[in-house]
Amino acid sequence: MVGSGAALLGAHLLPDLANAQPAKSASRPAVSVAPERPPAGYNILFILVDQEHYFEKWPFPVPAREWLKANGIYQGKWHLSYNLDKAKHADEAPMAEYRKTMESYGFQDFFGFGDITDTTLGGYDYDATTSAFVERWMRTKGLKLKESGTPWYLAVNFVNPHDVMYVNSDMPGETVQGRKSAMAIARPPDDDIYAAKWDAPLPSTRSQPFDAPGRPPAHLIYQDVQDTLVGAWPDEDRRWRVLRDYYFNCIRDCDR
Repeated sequence: MVGSGAALLGAHLLPDLANAQPAKSASRPAVSVAPERPPAGYNILFILVDQEHYFEKWPFPVPAREWLKANGIYQGKWHLSYNLDKAKHADEAPMAEYRKTMESYGFQDFFGFGDITDTTLGGYDYDATTSAFVERWMRTKGLKLKESGTPWYLAVNFVNPHDVMYVNSDMPGETVQGRKSAMAIARPPDDDIYAAKWDAPLPSTRSQPFDAPGRPPAHLIYQDVQDTLVGAWPDEDRRWRVLRDYYFNCIRDCDR
């Protein structure tokens, strides 16, 4: 098992990914029935992403996800954080201890820095490390297991698009959301992939009153908690676009 957040392997790790075609249908594929017994040498690659909802059709290019969807492969989310939160910096993480903890859950070869990767810019800072380790595992242990005819299961856990939770929507020189927050927030990284703007409609319910008829009280409670954790912001379309573009670009980042 690799990582502690969640995303997808890039084209260099999946066969024929560079030539992948978009899914033919935007509808959900039919659920396949698992065979009673897997074929010889059957391997499982379990890929997870964090805080990504289902898209009928992606409004931005994500060739890795399109290949996975076209081939009936799905994404999910899973946290195992108990005893994996003992360091505030990656170079202080007790990785050998973390590996023993994960072995108690039945996972060998764990590589990760613990739950610090789920904090501000965690996906941007750590997902590439996870990808590099997976590539190394495939080229070394994966090949040895293949040569011996031993099937394997590899769980790959990337962080993004989780980074969007900590977005700072303030303009440069402005301090509104950033005036008070329990957690650190950050503007999108100064990176070409995060500079993209997307002409997609904003959620129609973005300005819906929390006391609107039929709206659960839990929505307001959640928003109050969110405001405490990452700062409150005015209901402005500019800020919604910052959030939406950052979310889309976080997905694109972990797709490459």
